[in-house]
Parts: sequence; C-alpha cells; structure tokens
Amino acid sequence: MTLDFRKIVVANLIFCYLPVILFLSGWCRWEIAVPGCLLLGLLFYTVYTQCLKTEQRQLTIQPALLASVVFGTLALAVIFGYGGLFAAFNDYEKHSMVVQDLSRYSWPVIYDDAQTPSLLTYYVGSYLFPGLVGKIFGSRIVAEIGLGVVGWLGMVLLFLNILFLVDAQNKKQQIWALVIYLGFYGMLLPLQLLFFPINDDVILGYPHWFTYKWLQYRSSMASLKWVWEQYTIPVLCLSMLYTFRERRNLYSVWILPALICGTWGFVTLFGYVVGEYLFACIRDRKCYWNIISWQNILCAFIGLVMVIYLAGSLTTDKPDELKFHFITDWKYYLLSYLPFCLFMFGFYYMLIWKGVQRDSFFYITLALLCLIPVGRAGLFNDWCMGTSMPALFFLTIYCIRYLIHKPTEEVAKKKWITLIVCLSLSVPFVLYELYNPFRYSGMPERSLSVYSCEGCEEIDVDLRTNYFCYPFENSIFYKYIARK
Repeated sequence: MTLDFRKIVVANLIFCYLPVILFLSGWCRWEIAVPGCLLLGLLFYTVYTQCLKTEQRQLTIQPALLASVVFGTLALAVIFGYGGLFAAFNDYEKHSMVVQDLSRYSWPVIYDDAQTPSLLTYYVGSYLFPGLVGKIFGSRIVAEIGLGVVGWLGMVLLFLNILFLVDAQNKKQQIWALVIYLGFYGMLLPLQLLFFPINDDVILGYPHWFTYKWLQYRSSMASLKWVWEQYTIPVLCLSMLYTFRERRNLYSVWILPALICGTWGFVTLFGYVVGEYLFACIRDRKCYWNIISWQNILCAFIGLVMVIYLAGSLTTDKPDELKFHFITDWKYYLLSYLPFCLFMFGFYYMLIWKGVQRDSFFYITLALLCLIPVGRAGLFNDWCMGTSMPALFFLTIYCIRYLIHKPTEEVAKKKWITLIVCLSLSVPFVLYELYNPFRYSGMPERSLSVYSCEGCEEIDVDLRTNYFCYPFENSIFYKYIARK
C-alpha cells in the first residue's frame, strides 16, 4: 500500500485548522469570522498550489502495519483515558470539564452561574470540535467520546508523519521508528540514579518528569498520555514547518494552530521560525523580505485575535509561583539545569551530531533545549514542560533517523550501538506508563459522578480556577471581538 505525502499534508491542515475555523466562527463576531474563514479557504488553496503540487513523496507501508498503527493507537487512547471517560486523574477531570462546558454553554462560554462571572480562557482548540458534537447531540458523554476520537486521530496522524520525517522505507524501519519514538525518555534513569540519594524531590523510577525544583521533562509517552491536547497539533505544525521550511512566505501558516491548541508549544514554534529565518538570511541575503507575504500577514492578524483572547487569563492577579521569571539560583543551575541538559539531550547530540551537522533545525533545537530551562512559570514549571515538548520531539526524530539508517563507518557504528544501549534504559518507564492506568479501580466513576450532577457547580467552580478570566466585561476580547 502506498501513502502519498500530499494526502498526509491535507489531513494535517484539516486536523490543525478545524479548531481555528471553529474558534473564529463560534467565538468571534461575524465581521471577523466571515472574512477570516473565507481568507483561510484562499490560504489553503495557496498551500495546495505552492506545496502539494510540487511535493512528490510516497511511502510504501504494508496494510497489516497500517492496521496495527490504527488499532494500536486506539488501544493507547483507551489505556490513557483519552476524553477522560476511563480516567480518575485530576488532569483529565479538569480537561473533561472544559469540553463539557463547551457542550452545554453558549459560545463564547460565560460562567454567569459562578461566584465570580467569567469568560472561559484556555487553549480550547482541541476541545472545540468535541464540544460542538456534544452540543449537537445534547450529550456531555458524546462530547467526551468525541474528545477521545480527536485525540486518537491526532495520534494516528502523528505516527504517519513520523514515518515520513525519518524516511522509513521498509517494514523493519517503520516498526523501529515508532517503537523508538514511544520509548524515548532521554537519559532519565542515569539522571535519577545520580540524584535520588541526595535529593528527596527526585523519585527513582518516576517516568513523567525530572522533579528537582520542578524542572519538568516530558517524554514521548508521557506527553501523549498527560498533555496530548497541547502536544499533538504543535508537533504536527512543527513537522510541516520543517518539511516546507524553504517556503518562508508560509511560515505563519504552519505555526498558527498551535497558538489556540498548545500555547506554550507555540512559543517554541515561533523560535524555530526566527531561527530558520536567521539561518536563511545568513545563507542568502536576498531572502530578507520574502517572509513578508499576505499569507503571513493574514495568519498574524488571526493570531492577534487569539492572543487577545488568551491574554485575559494573563492579566489577572496570580501567585508569584505562577508568573514567568528567569532562574537566578546558582545551586539550581549547577545541581539541576546542567545535569538536565547533559542527560536529557546533550548526550544524544554528542552521538548524532556528525550526521545532522548541516541541518539548521539541529542547531535551533539544541539552542532551544538549552535556553528553555532557564525560565520558569507555573506551579509545576509548565513553561519548561510545554515549550520543550516540540524540541524534544525533534531530538527524537534525529535519533530515530540515526538508528534506522545504520551508519557504515567503524566509529559511527560504535556510537550507533551506544545509542541503542542508552535508549534501552527506557524500557522500565514505558512498561510503567502502560501499566499505571490499570492500578486504579473504578475508573469510570469520575465521569459518572460528573454526569449525575445536573448543575455540576460544586465541581465546576473548583476546576474553573485553572482557566478563569476576571472580569470578562472589561476584557478587550469580550468588548470588541466576541459574539454577543
């Protein structure tokens, strides 16, 4: 069976831009929504004519393997509790409340039944279509099922994009590419072995992040499990940005959806755009002005609307630990930041750099991974977790390429073997992630208790603290942009 890359790109565009279209048409006034959606249609036509007609890439994949990807990702979606139907975790409970609120309130969602009336401000992109489905069918259960289906389809698309990114041309390479992706945890085990005897914050065998001073690290598996709503679309956008990086007039096309679907990840994508543009200008001074195009200007305008919407939650009073600031603690720097850089990505770069030294994204990825940990925001450093995920994804892609395309030089072969040994250390974490959901009993009770509550206000008010905007009447978005 042959997969045409152009069809994958079309699927990426539909999957990533459907939330943008729903946001414009469902949350914004018609004088913004109508021309915005019409111009997006023209934008898609431009992408088709400029990119898809010239990109002639194909991938042969056996039907059995494709079926394994489809049903394997479905199994992962169920195990991970996509949609929250089978999950008892607080994160899923919070996220499920978003899609439930989108399904039962008018858009834009105003919480006028809360103690302090407010506007829902959140990276709502991944929840809009499931919320619309739930609204159409009048069922919050259908909304959560829709959320799970969206997450599953995103995972299928992600896996197919990975196969194209690493140029896996045969069955063996394709299987190993996906296995390595799911098993990539950096050098987490050696890092934990080094630090858990001297610091109580480091938990040996804990797979989700390296916890010293809340320096979050999300592996591939943990990202898919815990933060897939703000992970899949930014990563798909990065895949498209890398593939069409020579088309500078379309740069903003590839990063715009991440703003409303994974706001922290958008920061990283913007860093890739700036870095790639600077590299292009160094190579060819004639390209200074070709980044200025009507496509980039249009996406910048729509992005501004989204920023105004998201800014509502940023302008509220927050505790100091939730505000962004740069790390100035030298003890933190020496005992956490340096080991983090060395074990999480530095060691891999030392092994693979010769094979990718001509790739500008290689240097941009390295720079971003080094710079991101010096900032901190959020109670559990969501800044480090969210912004590092796209860059860590691309580090994974580089490692997969190096492994499935075995080098022939003797020195390179030794590095290849070393890389395999390092990656094999992640096996316990993968098994733990897959086993962990089954440790909880009565998982459906979480959702059933929510559905059994007509108003759910005692639950909503608690969980809404994660995405409140005060006071919504004075926000620019509500006054000048939002539907009334």
